[in-house]
Amino acid sequence: MAASPTWERNMEMWTKEAIRRQIAEKRRQLGENPKLEKAKNQILQEKARRLKIVQEAEAIFLYASIRHEADTWELARLWLKQGKRLAFPKVHGKEMSFYWVSSLDDLEVGCMKILEPKPDCEKAEGERAEKAPMLVPGVAFDWKGARIGYGGGYYDRFLAEHTKHEKIGYAFDFQMFETVPMDAYDCRMDRILTEIDR
Repeated sequence: MAASPTWERNMEMWTKEAIRRQIAEKRRQLGENPKLEKAKNQILQEKARRLKIVQEAEAIFLYASIRHEADTWELARLWLKQGKRLAFPKVHGKEMSFYWVSSLDDLEVGCMKILEPKPDCEKAEGERAEKAPMLVPGVAFDWKGARIGYGGGYYDRFLAEHTKHEKIGYAFDFQMFETVPMDAYDCRMDRILTEIDR
């Protein structure tokens, strides 16, 4: 996939919805090139594995990737094999909580056809949970940590109440822009990981 022209990356005057439409198209295009998608994911996953905060973590919060998002499944399998505790999100109405899973078999299709922890999974609470680094999905990010989500506000509401997580935006380079619009309730990331070093 060709790099975005400079004008595409300067989104200051664009609406969030316009950015969402543009990135949805870029993800669709990526999905038409499985070899490129796999290569991008392998680089990104290696960078995630090498993060010191991740290597030292007893527990990690991550998301169930879908529809050509930056893939989390290989990481989940690796970290479970290493004995780390993993927590995935589950939506309840307008709220979202995280639950521990001991196997990927603990997930089932949930809100918006995304895999979520089954009802018998334990809610991720306590000191170990609050200090866990979190891989955060998004539509678009900028290098100051601004994030555009999918419009539901689930992560913004969750992170406003759970402030101790190291918030790691996890995305492909084509999701990065010079600046993205933020509202007062939008939560910034502590760092961003993509497959390309800048």
